[in-house]
Amino acid sequence: MTEPRQALAIAEEVLGISLEGAEATLIGAELGVFSTVYRVSGDFPSVVVKLPRSGPNGDAARSMGAYEREQVAYEHLLIEGLRVPKCFGVAQTAHGPAFVLEDLSSFGAVDQIDGLAATEAMAIVDPLYECHAAISVEAALAHRVRSITPRAFDPDALRRGLELVPNRAVFENLLSQRSERIEAFAALEDPVVCHGDPRADNLVISPSVKLFDWQQIAVQAGETDLAWLAATSLEPRVRRSCEGDIVSRYALRTNRSFDRAWDRYQKSMIVPGLAVLMLAQRRAEGRLQKLVEVSIERIASAVTDHFG
Repeated sequence: MTEPRQALAIAEEVLGISLEGAEATLIGAELGVFSTVYRVSGDFPSVVVKLPRSGPNGDAARSMGAYEREQVAYEHLLIEGLRVPKCFGVAQTAHGPAFVLEDLSSFGAVDQIDGLAATEAMAIVDPLYECHAAISVEAALAHRVRSITPRAFDPDALRRGLELVPNRAVFENLLSQRSERIEAFAALEDPVVCHGDPRADNLVISPSVKLFDWQQIAVQAGETDLAWLAATSLEPRVRRSCEGDIVSRYALRTNRSFDRAWDRYQKSMIVPGLAVLMLAQRRAEGRLQKLVEVSIERIASAVTDHFG
């Protein structure tokens, strides 16, 4: 069965209606590393079907538990009222779970390679906080959502990634401090369920912010989502101009002092700092390869600014 036909069959199964005459159109072909997304439209409100990939990138997602984490998120954690796409249901395929979701293709988005503006980054803080405040840590842990993600990074894999980044000296220095910085991060109190990958390609901005792609959820300091957003989706000069305001807004929502939130934010930068060494090993070409290159450059800048 071709992918478009599979998408139609899954939508029909989940929605429980006949989709005779409907069409499945590939969207965001150059955006997803682990999934392929089709817009299913016809004489009914359109939906999107998110299919797990086959091949090396799909194998990587399966080995990391990415598809299972997203299923846990939509079925057990993302309560009504959060700024996330509505999930109509999940269907199992040979390669993992497929999701039938609200169609956000008409919403305004920002290309991550272009980068978010400071005002756009600020608009994402409240939706992130709302997710952190509402999603149950206890439920996440009961469903075996991972905790303190950098502890799980394979040291050998990190060293392999070191061979692939142009900013090697920056990341060599970070690896030399790896254990100390991971433990400082792990000691942060009041963990929440983080989105884990809140970058520009995983959200829409207008008419309202909605966060999608919940494959990297993790129980850790909430400021980790801020660090990931700033390090991956803001040009360094933009990040430097607004990260204080971003942290200040989050501090206000969490009733923390700015100094405490800033300390947590800086310690959380270890997550994108190490994760980029895994990202560098992804098989990519075209736009995805450009995205990897831009991410490495931005994260190297953030690591240098915050860790020296």
